[in-house]
Amino acid sequence: VAHSVLIVPKIADKITVEREQFWNDIELIEKSAKAQLGVEIDVMFPRGLSADQRIELVESYSQELADRYNILVDVNIHKPHTHIQKKDGEVLEITKDNHHAHILLSSREIIQNPDNSYSLSKRKNWGLWSTSERLSKGLNGRGDELKYQRKLWADKANDMLPDDLKITE
Repeated sequence: VAHSVLIVPKIADKITVEREQFWNDIELIEKSAKAQLGVEIDVMFPRGLSADQRIELVESYSQELADRYNILVDVNIHKPHTHIQKKDGEVLEITKDNHHAHILLSSREIIQNPDNSYSLSKRKNWGLWSTSERLSKGLNGRGDELKYQRKLWADKANDMLPDDLKITE
């Protein structure tokens, strides 16, 4: 791991969160055997970004998601390493050359209490809301929200890249 950080929404920026305690708190709420504690987004960094630029990019992206969904976002940047995967007896190498990040979006909204501690919402966040509720809060419909996340990553990355190096969502 090259960099690790927890991002809270700006409206809850006075709280202090410890990673292990936060995920334990989520696990206490999510009692089902099939409980989903969060949603993971894996991103590859385009070549040509420095270590500082990778941190700036993933933190900016994660802050926008934290603010949009009012959630905690757990970010971990990994250095290039090889994942070996076997498919039909053939060995495939994945992420051999690129830095990448694992971005975990919490399944519950995080709420700042008056004493600057936090609470978690009683129900799951945006991923399980109805389309009409999502739209009433300024979010997109289910499929369009994924497109939004992908476009946001591409736009933020492209703002940092030279004109001859661009990515698409």
